[in-house]
Amino acid sequence: MRFSFVVYLSLFLLHISNVICQTSAQITIRSTPKQILIEKTKNGQELNFDFLLENKTESNLELTKINVSVFDKNGNLIVQKSAWSGLEATLPGSFIVEVKKTKLLFNLFYSFHSSIELSRLKYEFFFSETKEGGKSFSVETTISPIFYQPKTNLILPLRGRILVYEGHDFYAHHRRVDLTNEVVAQLGVKTNPTRYGYDFSVADENGSIFRRRGERNEDWLGFGKPILAPAGGVVKEIRNTVDDNILGQKMFDFRLVFQDIKAFYGNYIIIDHQNGEYSLLLHLKKGSITVKVGDRIKQGQPIAQMGISGDSEYVHLHYQLQNAIEINNETLPSYFSRFRWWHGKTFSLIKSGAMETGDFVESVFGK
Repeated sequence: MRFSFVVYLSLFLLHISNVICQTSAQITIRSTPKQILIEKTKNGQELNFDFLLENKTESNLELTKINVSVFDKNGNLIVQKSAWSGLEATLPGSFIVEVKKTKLLFNLFYSFHSSIELSRLKYEFFFSETKEGGKSFSVETTISPIFYQPKTNLILPLRGRILVYEGHDFYAHHRRVDLTNEVVAQLGVKTNPTRYGYDFSVADENGSIFRRRGERNEDWLGFGKPILAPAGGVVKEIRNTVDDNILGQKMFDFRLVFQDIKAFYGNYIIIDHQNGEYSLLLHLKKGSITVKVGDRIKQGQPIAQMGISGDSEYVHLHYQLQNAIEINNETLPSYFSRFRWWHGKTFSLIKSGAMETGDFVESVFGK
């Protein structure tokens, strides 16, 4: 009797194991971008990437839990973390991957202390079928991020005090481009084109970025302010003829991107730093660009003025470092040299570093 029970139990467990393997084999999990970079920040180090979860099963799947295990180069386990329910992080409720659909999941484990060696990270995803009597199973995937040190020595592209209106930290819109969105797919966007982008606004000593209520372009302190070359290089591409949006009257017509995806940019400049890195500066004021394609420019040289052209809802400069001039580039971590990080009336002098949404900074280049 005992022998029969043991045999039955073994066969049952083998059957369950096969079911789990077959089911999990129908879940494809891949990271985007393919090469994941480690960005050094004032709080430690961050991983700016996402997961694409493709459900090949015949049932909707609820993602109920994620584990991550961090290993050093010798395979030693350093850190282990878990996250349950509410996995979309900014939205309540469950995270459902529908039948035959792909869903994007923003990586929840994005920030680590500077002392932790991020050699290899193993992620385990736990799923449950939503149908009655549905099975539960898990799938593993591993990433091996690398630290990217930019080749280009950058300075902030504006003088005076600057508000980092939006960076690329976890809740920033630059960070959150859903590649599974139908419109995004229709535009041919295959990777997040703003992953490491910054939006800079000019501010005064009190932190204000506009006069009165900011209802007119001219009320914004940055409108028409000089834009400086963040580094030397050759002008690769420009657009200088797009009308600025008019706050409260005429804003960006999204339909234009279906004719030319770079309509998002408005007026823009791409600088080739001739080392595989490019600077992209967007939303410039119409007619303000003072350089032309092929010009060799120097770091700190005035090249345009801040405007509100393209897909821009307020006066600011969008800046990012990237590895190509096409939309489907990979943006790169960018570290700016010689700037003050203001804390009210005092500041820290930063030799080189990244910034976050809400920081007040000021370049000391040329001072």
